[in-house]
Amino acid sequence: MGKFNRFTTLSVILIGLTLTGDSSALAEFIIEEATQYFDVGGDIPSEILAEISAHRGGNIVALTKTNHEMRYSVESIGDRCKVIDTVINTQIIYLVPRWTEYQTARPEMKKAWDRFFRAIIVHENGHGDLAKAASRDLSRSIGQAKGHCSAIKTLVAGRRNIVVSRYELKNQAYDKRTMHGQKQGIVFPEVLE
Repeated sequence: MGKFNRFTTLSVILIGLTLTGDSSALAEFIIEEATQYFDVGGDIPSEILAEISAHRGGNIVALTKTNHEMRYSVESIGDRCKVIDTVINTQIIYLVPRWTEYQTARPEMKKAWDRFFRAIIVHENGHGDLAKAASRDLSRSIGQAKGHCSAIKTLVAGRRNIVVSRYELKNQAYDKRTMHGQKQGIVFPEVLE
């Protein structure tokens, strides 16, 4: 009980194209989503939350991990270069708890877990939506990069860092606004203790 299971239940791949400022340049973005579970036990909310806390640390019940990888080519005209053939590959992994005692639980606990778990999914999908928006913005921003050939890699890295930093701030604001999902229902009723 309580060990991490790398069980992926959902894997979705979305592919899109973004028209950049240069009408001849298209930037591609690929979004891969997966859900992984970690098992938790317990018969009452405080036990379940203690197991979640042991896995996640603190009061964080779930996590969305995002990674943006980019590939691009550079076309040069003299000492000027522009980015072409941009591909942004974004991986989104939702790490969520799976309650191992669900099948044998009392009906009111099942109902409370179902509400709790749905709220987790809603909240983590909000983080996923921000990651998808970041992918689109990265494809646009990188796909528009032009400059002196000696500085193009630095320009691309700088644009990537700006977009990623902006979305890190948006994720922090989202967590603050939702109180890490509590305002979306990520709470267990204490009356079930």
